[in-house]
Amino acid sequence: MKLNLGDQSLDFPCGKCGNKISEKIGRLKRNPDLTCPACGTVISVNADELRRGINSVQKALDDLGRKLKGMFK
Repeated sequence: MKLNLGDQSLDFPCGKCGNKISEKIGRLKRNPDLTCPACGTVISVNADELRRGINSVQKALDDLGRKLKGMFK
């Protein structure tokens, strides 16, 4: 079950002012740095952690797809 996770958004709190920053996963994969629109603080997302999380979610979705297909055989 392929889902385009790049279109999904993640929310991050700014460590300086607490403002919520929402960004799409696809954009974060290309550039893991965010700038808080409220105070200008640059937040760096750990690209390796993001990649591991995306892979984990995709594996869970693939497993779910296989289980669902098995139910309707």
